[in-house]
Amino acid sequence: MEIKNETLLTYQLLTKLALSTRRLRICLYITYACLICMLSFELYYFATTGEWIKSPMVYFTLVFPIVYHAYLYFMTRKTYKKLIGENISRHSYIFKDEEIESNVINDLTKDSHATYPYNKLTNIEIKEDYIFLYLTRYMMFPIDKKGFASESERDKVIALLKEKVKK
Repeated sequence: MEIKNETLLTYQLLTKLALSTRRLRICLYITYACLICMLSFELYYFATTGEWIKSPMVYFTLVFPIVYHAYLYFMTRKTYKKLIGENISRHSYIFKDEEIESNVINDLTKDSHATYPYNKLTNIEIKEDYIFLYLTRYMMFPIDKKGFASESERDKVIALLKEKVKK
């Protein structure tokens, strides 16, 4: 079996996709849950005493999630811009029975080719428009579901990945 996929990415889209992964969403949910708890405590303290808490740690805890989220966005964007340049990056994947062939062409890497056996992939995450294949905990390949020639090919690849990629 050989099924091809063509995925076109820009650094802006890659930033959006990277920030939408499950691991990062969980991290941000925990950070914002802490923010809500701290705000609740601050409001309870004010309601019972009539004073605001004067500790700088409270204000740091309130501001940190917002600053962290902005920092994460801009650093991720900067990193992907440095990696793939400002124009469209063309990623082509060929799904075979035992491995995936990857070919990337963009402004900075004129032609990069690699082969990844399925047993080297650590996780798969299937979203509405993309499939994320993880080579490590933090290195992922976004594969556009619209990049397949047909829906049946896409479904075959998803079934193959679910079978071959260990979680």
